[in-house]
Amino acid sequence: MSIYKKITAILLACSVCLPVAPAAAEEWGDTDAKAYALIEANTGTVIASAGGEEQMPAAGLTKLMSCLLIYEAIDNKTVSVQDSVRISKEAAAQGGTQVFLDAGAEYTIEELLKPMVMSSANDATVALAESVAGSEAAFVQLMNQRASQMELGASFADCTGLSEASTMSALDAARVAAELSKHSAFFKYSSLWLESFTHKSGRETEMSNANRLVREGCDGMMTGSVGVESYHVAASLASGNARYICVVMGDKSSSDRFKFAKAGVDYGASVYTVKEIARQGAKVTEVKVSGGDTKEAELVASQDLVLLLKKGEDSGMQKEIEAEDLNAPVKAGDEVGMLKIKMAGGEEYSVPLTVKSDISAKSFMTSLARISGEWLKSSDGAA
Repeated sequence: MSIYKKITAILLACSVCLPVAPAAAEEWGDTDAKAYALIEANTGTVIASAGGEEQMPAAGLTKLMSCLLIYEAIDNKTVSVQDSVRISKEAAAQGGTQVFLDAGAEYTIEELLKPMVMSSANDATVALAESVAGSEAAFVQLMNQRASQMELGASFADCTGLSEASTMSALDAARVAAELSKHSAFFKYSSLWLESFTHKSGRETEMSNANRLVREGCDGMMTGSVGVESYHVAASLASGNARYICVVMGDKSSSDRFKFAKAGVDYGASVYTVKEIARQGAKVTEVKVSGGDTKEAELVASQDLVLLLKKGEDSGMQKEIEAEDLNAPVKAGDEVGMLKIKMAGGEEYSVPLTVKSDISAKSFMTSLARISGEWLKSSDGAA
């Protein structure tokens, strides 16, 4: 009969925020914006939101999705940063913010990433979209497919946001920004303030980051505007194991959007922290194995368990590991236990535990060798 093994430990922790009780914007400032959302990117926790589901012209925030698809294409090797991109007439003819690329000129994908990410250049964005999908229209189809996959309400008509038919909600933008933040290469350029772009002809175009918060401790994301009374910003702040993203949409004041977004990410960093409970594939415990070619089996977490905790609210968090001793043979990946977390407030979380490696039933020869080895050791000891 297998022995049921239970290990209980009491950990000091803060109250969990997954899901978190919504914070009010008044806790960090007032806003006239139509919508906002504050989230923690690594856990996906929505800390605060108002009007967060309302769809509106996304303007430059559209490029959050464009950047996500381009960096995903780079990471999955659909394209390489060293690939050459020939600037099309369509890309060169883009209006709005641009670096004035010449049609027919050739650049690497790496060279075009900086103006797209740092200065939100529309011509560079279209050129990169064409390099990934063959045309902007085909790329927009990919954008909408990705939005559907992420269960967003967003709808895209272009890859730049010049079209008011490209719409997102504040929560949509925050979720896309959180997904984009998994690509660390994005921050290589998003945190830059002033740079120059050197054209193949030798001329230079000065670039500046429209997100002034990169000078105030944030590491970037995107800005946008619709007319002169609807300003957007997505701001990101890394703090320890956490990343706080605040999206503000439809603010009447350009400066106020930055002030409110900065106050939001600062609020997140000052009030919350991220606690890593378990990582997929990491050892959690061991159990005994009967009849196997090894006496113990290492059990690992089958998935990540990362919680957003509120600072300063000490409460008991109970960690319980439930696992049975095993009988060989055992296959790697077999689910044989559970890691359980119970919060003082009653919330419960669990992660299945699986066997790390195959364990075969011991053969007659293996048993004989083991018995012989033990006998020799006892004989040596007696001598």
